[in-house]
Amino acid sequence: MKPGDSAVPAPSSPPSKLVEHLTSAARGMPTAGASQITNHTSTGLWSLTAVEGGKWFCFALGVPRVTIQSTCATRPQITREQILIHPGSTGRRSGVPAAYLVYGVVSPEVRALTVNLSDCTRIHVALNRRPLFWTFVPRTKVAHRIVPTKFSAKVGSKFIGWPLNGAGGVPAARCKATG
Repeated sequence: MKPGDSAVPAPSSPPSKLVEHLTSAARGMPTAGASQITNHTSTGLWSLTAVEGGKWFCFALGVPRVTIQSTCATRPQITREQILIHPGSTGRRSGVPAAYLVYGVVSPEVRALTVNLSDCTRIHVALNRRPLFWTFVPRTKVAHRIVPTKFSAKVGSKFIGWPLNGAGGVPAARCKATG
C-alpha cells in the first residue's frame, strides 16, 4: 500500500517538545538521543537528523540556505508502510538543481532499496544508517537533468515500489534510452 492510501485516520500531532528537540538537533545543536548523517556537497553541508519519543519517530532534512524540512510518523505507521521516502533538491543553476537526493526512513524488514533514474540507471541505497537512509544523485547526472523517477525495495521476500513525482519542483522524466 502506498503512503496516503490508507483509510486509517491520520495520527495526532507529535509533541511540540519532540519537534523542538528535532529542530535543535537538525540545526547542529548538541542534542541527546538524536542521530544524524551529514554530507558535504558543492552547495554546503546537508544533514538528515532523527529523534524518537514515545510512539513517534521524526526526521528532518537540513539543506544549505533552505528551511529545514521535517516529517514525523508513528512507529505503527512505519511498520505498516515499510518505507517513508521523499525526493528533494535545492539550488538552481541554469534551471538545474545544484543537488538532488532521495531520503527517508525504512523499517527493519526492508532488505534492499534501489532508486531508478530517468536515464534507466539505478542507484543502490546504503541502509547501514537505518532507520535513516539517503542517496545523492551524482552531480554529472543532475547536470544532464537526470532525476529519480521511482524506487523499489525488497521487504522480506516481496518487492514494493512506486513513482517519485515532483521531486524538488523538477518533474519526473520518462526513462531515456542511452546509446
